[in-house]
Amino acid sequence: MEYLDFLNQVINNGIISAKQDYSSIRQKNKLDGALTGFEACRNKKPEELLEIYKEISAYVTGENRENYLWFRCYQAEVEWVCNVVSAFCIGKLQPVLLPGFPTTNAIQQAAKIIENSIREKIRKYRNDNG
Repeated sequence: MEYLDFLNQVINNGIISAKQDYSSIRQKNKLDGALTGFEACRNKKPEELLEIYKEISAYVTGENRENYLWFRCYQAEVEWVCNVVSAFCIGKLQPVLLPGFPTTNAIQQAAKIIENSIREKIRKYRNDNG
């Protein structure tokens, strides 16, 4: 599986989960931050993801507390993407993005995405070759 295909699947899955997690009208601010965080990661190289994560983390831990929950949800989703991408990187014998990554949940998510990709390729092959 190619990196950008993997990354975009992580993001698409995350968007679905965020919409489920922040489904009430009272959570719209959190949902908006989460969705913006995921979209900030789209089509980014691992080193670009790490830079986004460092920038948002510095902002969230700084003195500025205006719209904190929006930025915290943004940060959490960028962190999740970095976590799952770290699992992918290990599989390619590349360094992880942050110490402590990937977590067990991220490894499971990465494995699921890769497995689904392989299953789809097998289905396509069988359909094309009868």
